Amino acid sequence: MMVPILAWGADLSSDAKGRSQRFSFISIAGTVAPVIFFAIPFLPVFESTEVTPETLKVVVYVSVVLMPLCLFVCMWRVPDPPPDASRIGKKDRLQKMCRWSVNGNALKKQPDRS
Repeated sequence: MMVPILAWGADLSSDAKGRSQRFSFISIAGTVAPVIFFAIPFLPVFESTEVTPETLKVVVYVSVVLMPLCLFVCMWRVPDPPPDASRIGKKDRLQKMCRWSVNGNALKKQPDRS
């Protein structure tokens, strides 16, 4: 899960300051999320401070709400890459992702079938 996020963060900015800001945000979010998860049982609405099915249900509800919102913000705020001949096309990228997900061979040169 971390490889696509790290690759995406490196691809979003061409300067060191922008990459540093993005990776700092990823690191901070990765630290704050578990703290929030373990703080939910301490909310005053629960009878105990233990992780129970009731508290896990709240975690699921919060995740169901926050995940689409965060995904929407990412899709809205991330700029489209400039057209560049050195970038691979969408079709090639999809084929490489499929090959990698099936057997990890995305980096191997495939024979030309044309």
